[in-house]
Amino acid sequence: LRAHFEGRPHEEFVVVFLDAKNTPIGYQVVSVGSLTLSIVHPREVFKGALLANAQIPGPYVLYGSSLGGLISLSHTVRLPNAVVGLVFENALGPESAASAIRQENLDFSADAAQLLNATLGDRPVVVLDSDATSDGAAFARRSTNSILVNAPGIGHGIASEAPRLAVEATRLVVASVRTAGK
Repeated sequence: LRAHFEGRPHEEFVVVFLDAKNTPIGYQVVSVGSLTLSIVHPREVFKGALLANAQIPGPYVLYGSSLGGLISLSHTVRLPNAVVGLVFENALGPESAASAIRQENLDFSADAAQLLNATLGDRPVVVLDSDATSDGAAFARRSTNSILVNAPGIGHGIASEAPRLAVEATRLVVASVRTAGK
């Protein structure tokens, strides 16, 4: 680990994963901060640990609903090789999530500039949008391989109100990943 972090011009919050014998089995940079500060939410620490403990190797397709859209985007920016596709459901992006972030007592300040300008390249992305409060179109524009599905008449919780739509969106992204977007 020393070779990775020596001479860095900024703080990094790192989680080291250990097996039952306390032998390191991996690590994850959870947050990249400033010269003297790195802010991280406990959820980010445990997410990587849960995946490592579950022994489910990446890459991953992420499903982000509401504020989970911003969290999925943040995870993709931090670990670009680990995320190969995304589904956003009525997702709030960095453009409009400020009030929700305050309500949840989250701090994305270290990532704010990166998240505002983040692109998803050609990763397959399906955006499910049923209300005018989400950033669906903005999420769709972040990928060159995206589909925006407008679902009027369905409430904010698409996965619970129209589960087939959520499942099909996820299947579409997984199929695109498996066929390399063809």
